[in-house]
Amino acid sequence: MKKSASIPACLCLILAFGVLAIQNAHAQAPEKFKFGLKASALYASPAVVNPEPSQVALGGYNPVWGYDVSIFAKRKIWKSISILGQIGNSLQGRSWEGAQYRHHLVYAELGVSMRLIHPVFIEAGLRGGGVVATNDPYKVNMNKGDFGGRLGLGLQFSRKFSLHLDYLRSFTPFRETTLPSGNYGVFRRNFAAGLSYTF
Repeated sequence: MKKSASIPACLCLILAFGVLAIQNAHAQAPEKFKFGLKASALYASPAVVNPEPSQVALGGYNPVWGYDVSIFAKRKIWKSISILGQIGNSLQGRSWEGAQYRHHLVYAELGVSMRLIHPVFIEAGLRGGGVVATNDPYKVNMNKGDFGGRLGLGLQFSRKFSLHLDYLRSFTPFRETTLPSGNYGVFRRNFAAGLSYTF
């Protein structure tokens, strides 16, 4: 319990240092980059295990709510197109036999953002990361890489704030020696809705 309780405290500390770093960088180069924070509620839909979708104990998860927080940076490269980079933490999970198992996933993402018509914009990016903590006794995802992509639709309703809707697709390869084929991969679909603030 003490270990799990220390995780949110560490995340808050990292976020605080991130805000200070963003403010400092923005003061030095306000015209080149835009920095901000993003927070979303995350809905994890049932996952699929490949090559045996019937192995629900490993991947046929019931839906679980979580969150996604990140620090991002944008730089305009041409007309309405900007390069987008972000680092963040997702709390995801699965529900199995009445219990909910959650894991903290740290990731980095690189992508592009394009404004369609004011105030609507779209985003697309590739991300990679890994699980750093979990209360899953099977530890299916621990020490495994997680790779995927994100498609997002945004609505900027002020100079500082924007609404976001995101669709995330990710894949975690792992090896399970107790099952026939040995090599498996979990495909996940996550939906997120949230708010971002640009400094």
